[in-house]
Amino acid sequence: MKIRDRHDAVLFKDDSGTLKEAVEAAVEQGVSLEGANLKGADLEGADLSGADLRHAHLAGADLGDVDLRHAELAGAFLGGADLYEADLVDARLKGTNLYGADLTRADLEGADLANAHLQHANLMSAALVGADLEKADLRVADLSGANLWFANLTAASLKGTNLSFADLRETCLRNANLEGADLEGADLSYADLEGTDLRGANLKGADLEGAEGAAGPLEKAYEEIEALKEQVDLLKEALDNYKQADTEREQGKGRELE
Repeated sequence: MKIRDRHDAVLFKDDSGTLKEAVEAAVEQGVSLEGANLKGADLEGADLSGADLRHAHLAGADLGDVDLRHAELAGAFLGGADLYEADLVDARLKGTNLYGADLTRADLEGADLANAHLQHANLMSAALVGADLEKADLRVADLSGANLWFANLTAASLKGTNLSFADLRETCLRNANLEGADLEGADLSYADLEGTDLRGANLKGADLEGAEGAAGPLEKAYEEIEALKEQVDLLKEALDNYKQADTEREQGKGRELE
């Protein structure tokens, strides 16, 4: 079985019967699989701890329940990959493309996801304790119920992201964009919200006890709510005036008939 890179050069070969076995053998022998072409590969349950998969092509690959602890995945392409319940503790995924990937219940504790592309990714109930997500793109991702305690989300893009009931205690969200994000029931206690954009965010039932810099973003949110209330009041007033004018017209017609 041969493992090739994206330019068709052979990175590893042995007598393994399946690609999964060959990849495991390569990793066990310490062979670098940088740039490997593993698009759509079935690697479910494989032991790839410590693997060098930098810039590897793993789009659509089945990596469910895979052991990728301490793996090097910087710059890899994992768009649409299945990483359900994968173990990515302390993995290095800086700049990795995980667009639309399924990371449901994955363990990413301490992982380096700085500048990673996670738009539309599914991270429901994922563990991201202490993970580095600085400047990561998480727009429209699903992080509902995820554990982001003490994670670094400095300048991260979370516009329209689902963070309902997520654990964001002591998380750094400094200068992050959470415009329109769903934070219902989220725990943001003692989080750093300095410069955070929370315009249009849903903060119903969110815990903001001890959160730093929360006053500014919340004031903006409340200002928007008040502005909307004023618009509603104006519309109500206009409707009442219209109804009154309509009633007066009807009464005028009645008097003319008399």
